[in-house]
Amino acid sequence: MHSTRPTADTIEPTPGLLAYQEPGSNDWRLAHHSGLVLAYCRNQQHAEDTAHLIADWVDWTMPADPIRSEIAVDGESLQFLLSYEASATAADWKTARPSA
Repeated sequence: MHSTRPTADTIEPTPGLLAYQEPGSNDWRLAHHSGLVLAYCRNQQHAEDTAHLIADWVDWTMPADPIRSEIAVDGESLQFLLSYEASATAADWKTARPSA
């Protein structure tokens, strides 16, 4: 059986995080290497910037389950913090990020 799932070329802006353009769209996604999407991004630069801003939160090269227990923030808060980057400066972001 052959997969009919669309595929996309990816870049790895930081270890463990992948960015790719959504097939058939101008939008980009930032995802954990497991395939779990972390952020919807406007373009490649936005995806890369977001990856660099969250790179030191946790070792993103680990499997997804251990990461879930290491990040001291719930999914809703993480989603807010990732979307906050769209209008924040790097200095604002560092203030808003969860403490480890």
